[in-house]
Amino acid sequence: MDMIKGIHKQRLALIIAAAVGIISVFLPWATVNAGFLGRISVNAFEGWEGWAIILMLAGALSIAFVGDRNESIDFSVPRSKWGLVATGALCAIIALINLIDVVSTPSIMGVSASPGIGVFLAIIAGAGVAVIPFLNPEMFNKMGGNNSSE
Repeated sequence: MDMIKGIHKQRLALIIAAAVGIISVFLPWATVNAGFLGRISVNAFEGWEGWAIILMLAGALSIAFVGDRNESIDFSVPRSKWGLVATGALCAIIALINLIDVVSTPSIMGVSASPGIGVFLAIIAGAGVAVIPFLNPEMFNKMGGNNSSE
């Protein structure tokens, strides 16, 4: 708990969003139900998507730890802001494409596929990472500002 004490809430929001996205890779992204043959769940590591999302979100996570942790993230360099937006959006798009792929898979001879919790969390986390740069740091101050003042 001491590690997050004093971190600006904007940085904490980015850490949480990126961590949820990384954890989502390990959760089921799809479940295939084969009737009496059983069910099998697959996560994002069954393809390239898992590694791509982990690498992108690890980069986003690193942005939260650069600079003074008591201050909001410095987006004075436009590349950092738009890099974070692109990273989050790309993660959400990759997960959304997987969701559409699973949902549009037809049921054949009693074998069907359904989306898992991981794909939904990846979409939400990617969207969160993409939106955080546009949120006014003052909004976080109204929510209680730094954790160091608590």
